[in-house]
Amino acid sequence: SDAQAQAAMSFFDEHCGPEGIGGGGDGALPQPLDGRLALLLQMIGLLDAAGGPVRLDSDRYVALITARNAARSESHVLLLAARRARLVELLRHQLPGPAAESSCGAGQALLPPPRFDDVRPCITAFVERHGCRQALGTHPFLKGLRSLLEIQKGDAAVWRWILQEEVLLEAGDERFMEQAVKLLSRVLRRAEGAAAAANGDVEAGGIAPGHLAWE
Repeated sequence: SDAQAQAAMSFFDEHCGPEGIGGGGDGALPQPLDGRLALLLQMIGLLDAAGGPVRLDSDRYVALITARNAARSESHVLLLAARRARLVELLRHQLPGPAAESSCGAGQALLPPPRFDDVRPCITAFVERHGCRQALGTHPFLKGLRSLLEIQKGDAAVWRWILQEEVLLEAGDERFMEQAVKLLSRVLRRAEGAAAAANGDVEAGGIAPGHLAWE
């Protein structure tokens, strides 16, 4: 399982490095290992028959470090691809946005934007849920949204907020991404189509690849 793989990597980092690298000078473990974890460690050669950690030579240690880093990198790429696909799905199903244009029918105007007082409760709830000190990655998103709302409030001009997809993909967990898209779709309108030309010319009003625009 993922939890066992993480535990095995932590064991490797703490107990299996060459002398002078990593922890565990006398080979003693602070507490007994879980049976399944111990079996996994023995299978990959990090635990000896007596239940003690195997201190690796430098060549094997470096080889395992390289393999571990490559596996982590590949896992990150796969996770990011899955989250990006989920983001596309969320954007497609949220209203208002491109789906709203088709649901309203050709030539029909979208509903007017909500009043700030109407959406204040959902904004407050979102900030309370995702703005804690432990979730530092979400703070730039919250700061940007607050700045946009403060500028837009009472201004007849329509302000546009362009943000990188990574703000939603990597700032928090998948729950944050889903709720952020729902919040944006309720408070703002997603700029696409003619207002956000597909050529990516930002100065001409387009949206560069990897970016999203809300207004």
